Amino acid sequence: MERSKLFEFDPHDQTIYEYVDASHPFMMEAYKEACKSGCGSRQVGAVIVREGKIVSRGHNSRNREPSSCPRVEQNLPSGVGYELCPHCGESDLMGHAEADTIQNAKINGTYICGGEIYMFGHWWACEPCLEKVRAAGITKIYLVEGAAEMFQDRGVLASKRWYKQAA
Repeated sequence: MERSKLFEFDPHDQTIYEYVDASHPFMMEAYKEACKSGCGSRQVGAVIVREGKIVSRGHNSRNREPSSCPRVEQNLPSGVGYELCPHCGESDLMGHAEADTIQNAKINGTYICGGEIYMFGHWWACEPCLEKVRAAGITKIYLVEGAAEMFQDRGVLASKRWYKQAA
């Protein structure tokens, strides 16, 4: 199967990524957003922080009820089969947490240039989202330490077990 641009993009410039503990206060807020996701495959939440305050929130698959995911049903790996889901494809980046969070800031007239985004529920930003983050002037993407191991087992559904154990 061919991988699309949405596969966990590996940019040459790794300096935009930082990792923090899952108990970090802003990461916990991103986790709360991920829990609102209606995606049947992967639940991702994000918050944009500027000058030490959360200025925008978002998650993937906004305005959707939890449903079955054709990608999960076919056991497809991350980056494969996005065209099967109308909320995941490149033409609808609003299905992605990063894009949703940036759009929410625009709707609310919130200045985010120079801010940072904390993302819970994935281990990477796809190429189109990374481009959107950079275009918005966001300087860092914070991910959870160990995100690849934590989220490759289908997102927040797996991480909820982790949080229960950590509590």
